[in-house]
Amino acid sequence: MTKCQKCQKNNVYVQFDEEKLCLDCYNGRMEKQVGVAATSYPEGIMIRDGEGKVHQFLLRKRIDPLGIFMEAIEMVESGYEFKIQGDLYGDQGELLLELIAKAERGMAENYVVRKCFRMAKAIILFETAG
Repeated sequence: MTKCQKCQKNNVYVQFDEEKLCLDCYNGRMEKQVGVAATSYPEGIMIRDGEGKVHQFLLRKRIDPLGIFMEAIEMVESGYEFKIQGDLYGDQGELLLELIAKAERGMAENYVVRKCFRMAKAIILFETAG
């Protein structure tokens, strides 16, 4: 993967004008433009799904003139993703808690059930109440 053109350390996250930047360098540039710094937050979290299986998520926070965008991305191919947007001048800690709560709610529900009927496998889709 391509390295950030500014710090040469992290992988590129976004292209800003002609410059390819990592998330840290992008947030640093946005801090200078909008006057809001990204507060520290954990790099990842682990959430247990409705069946008790643990899923590991990478957390990202992006400062933008339109607000603060946070996402939790499961660290497996084609995994779960949860996103949330908050006010630029809002409480970033509260926004993180909202993202975690959203991910926990999403992980608690089962959308696909696998059953075996007379030696044949079937996948049953159903809607959950709530």
